[in-house]
Amino acid sequence: MKKVLITGTSRGIGQEIVRQLLEKTDFYIFATMRQPHGPRRPQQETDRMTVLALDVAEAGSIAILAKDLLALGVKLDAIVFQCLQCFQRSTQHAGALLA
Repeated sequence: MKKVLITGTSRGIGQEIVRQLLEKTDFYIFATMRQPHGPRRPQQETDRMTVLALDVAEAGSIAILAKDLLALGVKLDAIVFQCLQCFQRSTQHAGALLA
């Protein structure tokens, strides 16, 4: 099963990518958003998705997520960024998420 981390899943393109990948059976999704317990949490409940906190504009948030995933032994196959404004700042830390 391919493991994919998707940023910005509380709405828009990120939310749609989650919906489409859940229709396929060979993906496990790490859906990230700034407020994972807020009202925009993905409605789908599934054993193939984990919703996590991540603010891609904050290096500390990225570092915490990377540390948590590594501690769990998670090796990601892909990362889908949904924040172009933050992309340049985030990519310097994203390498820690890919194994």
